[in-house]
Amino acid sequence: MNPSLADLATPTKGKGDFVLVNLSRLMDLDAKSPDRIAVALRLSAYWHTCKQRTADGRRVFLPERVDFIPVDDLLVEINAPGRAADVIAGEDSSRMGRRKLSEARARLVDETLPALVNIGYVGEVDAPATGNRRGAWLVKALPPKDYLEATAKTARTRRAGSGNSRRK
Repeated sequence: MNPSLADLATPTKGKGDFVLVNLSRLMDLDAKSPDRIAVALRLSAYWHTCKQRTADGRRVFLPERVDFIPVDDLLVEINAPGRAADVIAGEDSSRMGRRKLSEARARLVDETLPALVNIGYVGEVDAPATGNRRGAWLVKALPPKDYLEATAKTARTRRAGSGNSRRK
C-alpha cells in the first residue's frame, strides 16, 4: 500500500474514517452488473466494522468478528430490484414477488460473490449450496490477504492523543 494512502487512512480526531477499497480490482469487474460494485463496497464497509481499537490507539482487524450476513440484508443495502425489496419489506407477498426475491438471492450467491472472488476482491466465501437453500440465506465473505496486509499497515499509524490528559 502506498505510504501516503496509509497516512490518509490514519484515523484522527474530528476527521472522517476511511474504508479500504481496492479500486484496481473494482475496475476489473464487469460493468454490465453494477450490483457487483455495490456488493464490493458494502463488504468493504462491513470488514471495516470488524476492526477494534487497541489501548495504544491502533485499529486492528479481527477475523473472528466476521460473521454470516443475511443475503436479504445485502440485497436491501445494495438497492435490490423493486419487487424483491417489496417482498423483503413485507409489502408484496405474491408468488411473482417471491420468485423475483429467490432469483435475486441466487444471482447474488451464484454470480456476484464468485465474480468478486475471481478478481481477488473477496477471499473465501461460505454460502448455501445450490441444493441446500431452505430457510435463511446467509453468506460469510472473508477479506483477501492483501486487505489484511493493508489493514495491518494502516493499524501501525495510530491516532495521536489530544494532549489534554489530566493524568500526570
